[in-house]
Amino acid sequence: MTATQKYLLRVYLAADVAMKLTLTQRPHSVDELKTIMQQKFRPRLDGEFTLQYEDPDFDGMLSCLMDIDELPEKGTLRVVRSESDESSLASSDTDILPHVPLHPANQKHNILEKMAETIFGFKAYPTERDLAKAAEALVTTHPCLSERGSETVWYGWKIRLAHKMGNYRTIMSNRAVQRWQSTQAKGANTIQRVNTLILT
Repeated sequence: MTATQKYLLRVYLAADVAMKLTLTQRPHSVDELKTIMQQKFRPRLDGEFTLQYEDPDFDGMLSCLMDIDELPEKGTLRVVRSESDESSLASSDTDILPHVPLHPANQKHNILEKMAETIFGFKAYPTERDLAKAAEALVTTHPCLSERGSETVWYGWKIRLAHKMGNYRTIMSNRAVQRWQSTQAKGANTIQRVNTLILT
């Protein structure tokens, strides 16, 4: 007899509020999942929102849940509310789990770190156009990372990526110098040992 598939999810309604959601089967769509969550967590969860999940393809960094097939059987989801719908999250008797707050700053740092590493592998000095294309591709792939109110929804990412690339080049340059110095030191030690052997 096949065991019933069960989904156990920790859902962050806010950075410091996590709640448990148990499903006996996978919903047919992301919209159906959102409806289930609204019914389960009413009145804490209403209005427009998107969902993020810890993406194993990116070392657990958050990605928008666009395809229900990406829903993990056991994992963490984060609710991202629209700016016009910041509902109050007063405490209640609902089953709130112990949690580790999610920090958007850390998420941005990790994303920029990965992007800089990837871009550097192709081009150490990307052009403005290269950075704009990379930032636009990021937001197109993950719409929840869009930044409303900026020149474009991806402009802020482009600016941060430009700064990150500068820092990354400095780090890589320093590492190269350290490797060279280490090689030079090893070579000097080898010459010294050879001279010692010759003289003894």
